[in-house]
Amino acid sequence: MNRRAMVGFLGTALTGGCLRLTEDGTSTAASTSTAREQTETTSEATATQTATRTETGTTEETATERPQQADVETVWAADHGAGFSHPHPRVDGDIVAGDVDDGIVRLSTTDGSVVWRQQLANATPPRNLTVTAADGRLFLASKRRFVALNAKTGAVDWMTSIPTQASDPRELEVESVVADGTVLFAVEYRLADDENRAALVGVDAATGDVTWRHTHDEIASEWDAWLGVQSLSPQIAGRTIVGGWNNDFWIDVATGAFGESTRGDARYQSVRDGDYLYGSGGGVLYGWQVTGGAVEEAWSFEPFGRSSSPPSVADGTVYVAADDDGVYAVRDGEQQWRFRTNGEIRTPPVATDSAVWAGEDEVYVIDRETGEGLLGGSTVEGSDWVVSLSAHGDTAVVSYRHRTVAYRVVR
Repeated sequence: MNRRAMVGFLGTALTGGCLRLTEDGTSTAASTSTAREQTETTSEATATQTATRTETGTTEETATERPQQADVETVWAADHGAGFSHPHPRVDGDIVAGDVDDGIVRLSTTDGSVVWRQQLANATPPRNLTVTAADGRLFLASKRRFVALNAKTGAVDWMTSIPTQASDPRELEVESVVADGTVLFAVEYRLADDENRAALVGVDAATGDVTWRHTHDEIASEWDAWLGVQSLSPQIAGRTIVGGWNNDFWIDVATGAFGESTRGDARYQSVRDGDYLYGSGGGVLYGWQVTGGAVEEAWSFEPFGRSSSPPSVADGTVYVAADDDGVYAVRDGEQQWRFRTNGEIRTPPVATDSAVWAGEDEVYVIDRETGEGLLGGSTVEGSDWVVSLSAHGDTAVVSYRHRTVAYRVVR
């Protein structure tokens, strides 16, 4: 079962928790009563906002009932797309996208021109391909190998066989995080009998040499009933949170040393913005404050539905989609607005200078300040299944299954 299918199950199977990690590596649970009081306060505020905005016609209406306030123009379009289930990796202002022939391309965000294209010979990228940009390289996986590409030229710096507990792993999914010269690859795959397996592997970022490895069985012996990897957090003081299907724990990226369990909920994906880490899971959006190696929950917000995508952040406001067909803007744990779509959004929304862009089977354009749809009852013309979104000033770049398009709002 892939990440998008599993997240609904996780939300009902797991309960939320509050994490505090001190700089000496110890962790304590935040006060349960405090968390409950915060949730209750948020719920009351949400109810008030919903009632008010229903009267003014800005929240509970469907997108088809809003008057049009702007148009959208196409800035450029390129015949490259597909392959990524996360926001576009960025290299010196450009983006990296999938190619229709299973290659990797670096596209200029100015005009959509191809800076370079790399076709990895005899290799098909795994499902839900993710690419991490760090230290002048792009780290990804292609079929049964970890790969590092030179971010400037697209040349292959190294390839390393993926160590698994199967000679022919199926439905391979890989994501990574980089810290202290080491790439931590989280690998998930299926055996021939459809049983899920996963592994954590540390690889030297410069050479591709495997420096440490934890097999599925090793991790399961450390964390009882461990089922597999759900996500990796951005690195925090050289460590990352491994979000498992039923266990979350810290691990040192460079050494592979296990840290303590977060004893928390199933965090889907998290993003870091300055001194804050934001993540969603178990039907709750969290904001954690990061100070050196210490992480402490600052606030939590429970939307009307469970979030099935990671959040995004712009100017201190967090944008997240939920399975109640809503896109939320949240600041300091308080709802700013809710935009109702015609279906569940599972791709992270992004904010350009003037608008929030969200999409799954079609693309919505939302006013950042009011939460109103800018296109009235319409969505972006010609939009279809969205793979990735990213914001670049006043331009939104959208990768569909077979093409990537840059748009701009015209008022």
